[in-house]
Amino acid sequence: GEALASINSVAKLSITAQTVDQEHAWTISVNKIVPAAHPVGTTVKVQDLFYNLPARRKFLRSERTEYLHLEEVFRRIALSNFEVAFTLSNQGKLSKSLPACKDQASKVRRVINLCGQQVMEHAFTIDAEQNGMQLWGWVGAAHAARSQEAHQYFFINGRVIRDRLINHAIRQVYQPLCVDGKMPFYCLYLELDPVALDVNVHPTKHEVRFRDARIIHAFLTQVLQAALTESMQEQQAVIHDQTFVNKFNFNPSGEFTDQHTQVLCILENKIIVAQHGGNLLLIDGIATRKALILRELQSNNIASALDHAQTVMLPAGLQIDDGFLEWCRQCGIEMDRVGPQKLLVRALPKVLHQEQIDFRLMLQRLRTLWVTDAAPQNAHTEIVSALHFVDLPIVSAQKMLQQARFSADTLVCKEFSVGALQALLE
Repeated sequence: GEALASINSVAKLSITAQTVDQEHAWTISVNKIVPAAHPVGTTVKVQDLFYNLPARRKFLRSERTEYLHLEEVFRRIALSNFEVAFTLSNQGKLSKSLPACKDQASKVRRVINLCGQQVMEHAFTIDAEQNGMQLWGWVGAAHAARSQEAHQYFFINGRVIRDRLINHAIRQVYQPLCVDGKMPFYCLYLELDPVALDVNVHPTKHEVRFRDARIIHAFLTQVLQAALTESMQEQQAVIHDQTFVNKFNFNPSGEFTDQHTQVLCILENKIIVAQHGGNLLLIDGIATRKALILRELQSNNIASALDHAQTVMLPAGLQIDDGFLEWCRQCGIEMDRVGPQKLLVRALPKVLHQEQIDFRLMLQRLRTLWVTDAAPQNAHTEIVSALHFVDLPIVSAQKMLQQARFSADTLVCKEFSVGALQALLE
């Protein structure tokens, strides 16, 4: 309601609508209401944006860019209201026509129409309920994750949400499986008692505050982890196809050690090509390196003084207090406040001393975790996710394989299709 008045003040706005019990439709525009011919439903037209405010109009981007922004808004609204039919027109041409969804199959067709066939080819369905909460929708497989932002939508009680707690829960599940911070497609719907959350914490209503954030976080991670594990088990059937094994001379079930493994080359600084006996292995080098660091952190996170303390400028809006600094010390990270928005990192676990760390990103993610009252030992995954890997020389790769004992289920690329390799190398 508030938005309509604002839009009307800077553009030519008209709304035509007809309900089932009306004989004809009505159109309202410029303070006048007139009869109109229109089917049951509502049409909103916004024309000549900023026609009366030339100073604002010059800030508009190209027509293509502005249309893409409008299309994204349309996509979010259409994904949150499956029971409603929608059409989107641009310059008098029909861009999208979405009929009302009456069953699960029609919902899938709408998601494909809005997000793309390729996205849904690598997605699987989720539907779980616990303690009055229900999570349902679609999430993409880890191997289909992309470096560019994919279609990622999360709805709570029909309202689209972009919340740090939600993002953290999803990232925590996928991060160990995805390379370089890539994230997959997801379109998820959380339904719960409205009393359990406050939606009036942000002007755009895109953020919420939960009554018990820990319960929500635990529910999301539990459901997503279970669904992802089940999906990966189903996909492993591809590995055991005899034609696949014979073609690549690849043993998918055994464990490989350092004794007879030799690194041959590294593809795009990410994929290690190694030979183990007569088998050719493709190994996710970044994931291997992260796994080794994570294992070391879990066994020894004692802080060790840095040769040179690191100064970190905090992002605007990130508040750090003594309680959070003490919690970080228990994680092996010793910091002192040296200004209103400045910290000095003095000590880290020894395994992190030679790594490149995005400290701002790490602090943001650690604080999100701290707010949920998580134990310090749960911070290791977030610390590893903030590492930036630039170089992976063959010497380092060989050393990693000497340190690691890994299996085909975790670190070896299981799909040698062109699409899978392209996704890993992007």
